[in-house]
Amino acid sequence: PSYHERLMNIDNPQGIAATELYKKYGRNSALYDVSLVVPPASVAALVGRNGAGKSTLFKILAGYERPTSGVATIGGVDAWRRRGEVVLGYLPQEPSLYGRLSVAQHISLARHLAPVFDWQGSTDRLAGLGISGAQKVQNLSGGQRAQLGLILALGLRPRVLLLDEPLASLDPLARREFIEFLQRAVADVGATTIVSSHIVDDVHLFARYLVILGQGRVLWSGDVS
Repeated sequence: PSYHERLMNIDNPQGIAATELYKKYGRNSALYDVSLVVPPASVAALVGRNGAGKSTLFKILAGYERPTSGVATIGGVDAWRRRGEVVLGYLPQEPSLYGRLSVAQHISLARHLAPVFDWQGSTDRLAGLGISGAQKVQNLSGGQRAQLGLILALGLRPRVLLLDEPLASLDPLARREFIEFLQRAVADVGATTIVSSHIVDDVHLFARYLVILGQGRVLWSGDVS
């Protein structure tokens, strides 16, 4: 059996799975027969050009979009029908941060909005990165804003992390720093993680699995090696 066939046959109660996903907008298909599996507590890279369908797939997995047909599951739970039950951290390409608020105010706001938010863990991660809570977000570098966005996502103690193009706007040094932080953080929380990217150079540094999308289809999936 192929790598993909073997993955589709494994018991995957806590991972991510998509089976024959189709998504149409009018007459246009954004996803066409997409199937994939990400085993629990592992990291997968979702690679493809802009417009390949990566963000559409993420919106379906996050419960923001209903698939035209097919099923997506997070930890064995239907991502659309039971979306309120999924503990998920989602980092869009442009995190929803407030420039005039400080880093500490973002952490306090998250704690207020989500009582389960891990305030101590988030504060410790900020300290480990050398990011002062007093800094205004508008004064942070692109890499620091990406790290803050990830910290806010991790604060929910998610079982699953979806990171949509977090490396896209970062320079090579900032990308490496973000990747190192991502590796530590994912190992710490044990979350099943998908990172989308159109930058393939650094994929082998953080991902175990690779899925390549093109024009809404899975062109290839397998071990990064």
